Amino acid sequence: RECLGREFAKLEMKIFAAQLLRDYDWKLVPGQDLEMVVIPTPHPRDGLKVKFSRRVNS
Repeated sequence: RECLGREFAKLEMKIFAAQLLRDYDWKLVPGQDLEMVVIPTPHPRDGLKVKFSRRVNS
């Protein structure tokens, strides 16, 4: 059996990500240690802190 809403949920996630990219500026919080871990997939050891600022429409 499969979830009936699976494809709808995937579409919602894509829309949400697109809106974040369109409507917000992203900046890394300074002073982070960006040491990488490569197992199971590459990622920063202590996570990645990002500051979001809503874009001003001009």
